Amino acid sequence: LCNKLDINHWEKRIAKRKIKIVGVPKYDKEWLTKLNKKKILIKKPIILVAYSSRFNLEKKNNKNLEIQLSQIMNVLKKFNDHKIIFKIHPRKNDPYYLKILRRFKDVDLEISNQNLLTLTKACDVFIHDKYSSVIYEGLVFKKPCIEYWDLQKDTNTIYAQDYLKINVVAKNPKKLHYYINLAINNPRNKIWIKQYNNFKSSNEKFNIQSSKQTANLMIKIENNMNK
Repeated sequence: LCNKLDINHWEKRIAKRKIKIVGVPKYDKEWLTKLNKKKILIKKPIILVAYSSRFNLEKKNNKNLEIQLSQIMNVLKKFNDHKIIFKIHPRKNDPYYLKILRRFKDVDLEISNQNLLTLTKACDVFIHDKYSSVIYEGLVFKKPCIEYWDLQKDTNTIYAQDYLKINVVAKNPKKLHYYINLAINNPRNKIWIKQYNNFKSSNEKFNIQSSKQTANLMIKIENNMNK
């Protein structure tokens, strides 16, 4: 597993003695270096938005989703000296979001198919929603990460980002503007330092060859099975 927080979930299905913490192999320095040899040639600073297009999952929510995306774009258009890049979720990708984005013709906007880690490496500010683990892709490169407001308040679920205290939540458009501005002008602010430190402390095996540890553990398990 990635960290010990997942143990409570998986020990209901697997004997606890069989659960091992190995970290996140894709965050190994060697893999990140290899992945990020591909450069993004954009002269402007970048605001990256990891967006899940949930239109038409429940059509009753479409209007609220449209309002939300329009509000996000109305904030982003104020940062006209930045390139705005959208990275769309590979499965939550209903094309209706394009209809809203096309209204903002004056925004320097791009929808990218690049690997998310390549994009987070290049960006200056990373914006994301609650229902995704993409925040980790931003924090692995020490980027200020901002979670935009949720349309449905789920009080019955504790999300890892909340438990680990790594999310900085913009509860409305005004707050989103404030945090983006803070991230641009003061990327070493204590808010972002605390966010990264909480992320780093929650990943016990961070940056210590998780791929190698995972492979060695699999070999050991296989050898034991063959005895």
